[in-house]
Amino acid sequence: MTAPPHGIQDRLLSPPITDQLGRTFRDLRLSVTARCNLSCTYCIPESGSHAGNRSLRPEEYVERILRIHAESPLRSLRITGGEPTLYRHLPELIKGIKQAGIPAVHMTSNGLLLAPVVQSLRTAGLDRLNISLDAIDPEILRRIGRSPRADRVFDGIDATQQAGLPLKLNSTIYRGLNENQIVPLFEYAAARGITIRFLELMNMGHLHNSVSDYLVREPEILERISTVTAFRALPRAEASTARYFETPTGARFGIIANHSAPFCGDCDRLRMDAGGRLYGCLSEDYGLEFPQAMGNTLADREQVRRALRSLLAQKQPVRFRGSTLSMKSIGG
Repeated sequence: MTAPPHGIQDRLLSPPITDQLGRTFRDLRLSVTARCNLSCTYCIPESGSHAGNRSLRPEEYVERILRIHAESPLRSLRITGGEPTLYRHLPELIKGIKQAGIPAVHMTSNGLLLAPVVQSLRTAGLDRLNISLDAIDPEILRRIGRSPRADRVFDGIDATQQAGLPLKLNSTIYRGLNENQIVPLFEYAAARGITIRFLELMNMGHLHNSVSDYLVREPEILERISTVTAFRALPRAEASTARYFETPTGARFGIIANHSAPFCGDCDRLRMDAGGRLYGCLSEDYGLEFPQAMGNTLADREQVRRALRSLLAQKQPVRFRGSTLSMKSIGG
């Protein structure tokens, strides 16, 4: 990878840019590809395409990350997709992000291609993995992912644990498909010492106007888990999307309840798609092109700060209003 622009890494970081609610950007979600090797029901309609915007080179992403980090100091970056393991420069990108000074680099994956590469990703500097697992029953997995190979996710989970990478599981619950998998998923994760998060569907993409038909809310998820164990709620961390619970045996699970318990009020996330466009909120259907000036002058820096202020103004005060944006293009 080529070196970052001279002086960017060494200059002092600016004070954070904040909005009227005190929110700032501290977490960047980077979607490195809109391509995916699954066609999950909640992400892609049956007639959907895997086509997406072209991806940038690692050094192009890192240059943009450096400029954002200098104007709004980041504490973490999460690599998403599509499916990020389909991005062929992934280890190089992770290494470049760490060298840029981002304290924590995480990734979300469907796990199908993880087994042979997870150790190299850890060596490159990856700090944590989230793996999507929507069912324990292989047939339900295949139905959700529309792929005969969807159950390869279990190999990815095993390989991640063997590599010693901290791991969480994400399970999106879709009525009529996998609500009967909530308890088996919880028990699978608890037996392996893994924290699992159950996600309420988001009204995005092809579900923008029909999400209520398939939505399983937090109270029902909790009720189902209560049939097999007691649990207590844990204090919610600032800017956390999930509410966490702990059982008497120490097993933990979370629920990302964007409908039942909205969390927009202290959201600190900025998103970048594979083509380098920026989104201050998932409610926005269109991204903002990254400022074209790439010099190191005060005027160049002010262009980035102006863009970040505009993106921060996109954030909703309380509740996500929905978007026609496809989840596979922005990574959630």
